Amino acid sequence: MRTPVRSARDGTGKASTISGKEPCLIESARRVLERPMNSTGISSTHRFLMNRLLDSRDKTMAVRPTLANIEQSLVELFSDPIERGQNASAMVIGERGCGKTLAVERAVEHVTSKHNSMTDSPMVGVVRLNGIFHSNDRTAFKEIARQLCGLFALDFVRVASVDENISFMKKSLVELYRGKKTIIFVLDEFDFFAAPQKQRVLYTLLDSLQTSQIQAAVVGVSSRGDVLELLEKRVISRFSHKTFVVLKPMQSEEGASPAEIIRTLLEVPSEFEKAKGFNANVKSVLASEDLQERLESLELRGYTPRDLVEVCSSAISVMQMEGEDRLQVRHFADALDQNEARDDSQVSVIGDLSLPELYILVASHWLVQRDQHPFNFEIVFDAYQKHISMQGTIDRFAKGLMEQAFRDLLALQILINDQQTRASSKPPNFRMVLLNVTAGEISQGLGIHQNVPQPLKNWFQLGATPTY
Repeated sequence: MRTPVRSARDGTGKASTISGKEPCLIESARRVLERPMNSTGISSTHRFLMNRLLDSRDKTMAVRPTLANIEQSLVELFSDPIERGQNASAMVIGERGCGKTLAVERAVEHVTSKHNSMTDSPMVGVVRLNGIFHSNDRTAFKEIARQLCGLFALDFVRVASVDENISFMKKSLVELYRGKKTIIFVLDEFDFFAAPQKQRVLYTLLDSLQTSQIQAAVVGVSSRGDVLELLEKRVISRFSHKTFVVLKPMQSEEGASPAEIIRTLLEVPSEFEKAKGFNANVKSVLASEDLQERLESLELRGYTPRDLVEVCSSAISVMQMEGEDRLQVRHFADALDQNEARDDSQVSVIGDLSLPELYILVASHWLVQRDQHPFNFEIVFDAYQKHISMQGTIDRFAKGLMEQAFRDLLALQILINDQQTRASSKPPNFRMVLLNVTAGEISQGLGIHQNVPQPLKNWFQLGATPTY
């Protein structure tokens, strides 16, 4: 049986980071950067820029003022339990790609670098969970135990039960408090933790904050504006109601135009060789008439910082493959054209769906191809389960998680209520809906999505050929 340690001696193991859907260009760049430098020929300047684009904790990059203000507010929030012994909780809400994770991770990096002066004995530990993977009680508390063990040199028991892992977590937090240590829990895709009828993960974490013998903070990250409305009464009563809303860049916002954000992303610190020339070249290229037109078009269509990270990653990757030392107009032009080509509204939305939402979408398409429409959630989930029984490699998600995904698709109008049943008094799971996107749009959306499992692609490609 594991027992928490009281001493200040801790391990150096780092908690795993569960990232969301990374752009394929960024993932390709990551693989290039992992190779030895002499095998890629990539310069130190280019390597620095790609690492910055890949790492949301990079402190050398300036951010737009509104995001900087939220980052500073989060730093103060995390400092409450660390410096003042006041436990804290908060929610960060915003559209996908607008900078939520950037603000949270930079704030976490700020407090950990400030207080963890001894690498072998951190005073602040960070536990990261992702609702897509960890909304199940067993998985969540096992992952919390695993990360705590990695952070503080404890023995991890893989076969421990849910109750044993909860008990271990609570005892560990108490012992860490006696060592004046703080834990920050970061819950990405927070709305998936709210999907189960009994929100045990959220309740346990937030209830722990009510204990005076614990120093901790819990921050949720979600793209749903109504996420707080999903919480149980016992959960919401323990939540601080402190909410930070991250908006997309606006034309009136200082330093938030596409050109300004790109220039910030690609600005090289002065200590790098030829930094002054590289920065001047980027500024000159962005001022060209051809790019100005494309950037104005992007601004009218709407964009997120993630879009611009992808544009910069693509431009640098092409520059490197061509053996160039400096960025050219064509590098940005090609990247911006690719962004515009995939900017169809529904296609773009599909390209940003979570895995449970994708499975609901493909199951709905499968039913439509067999003239089984309109349909309801129970019919869709039944089709999903039958396909699971035939394909052992397909992802398995709990029913509660799939119900949430079904509701999300309704909110996005990918599914719409059937006119004849719109006023129905039936329970939500039995209300009939229609698919509101074409097979072509689904195909394009899956094509630009960065994390589509092969079994899901295979299921979609079955097309009109019934299998059961």
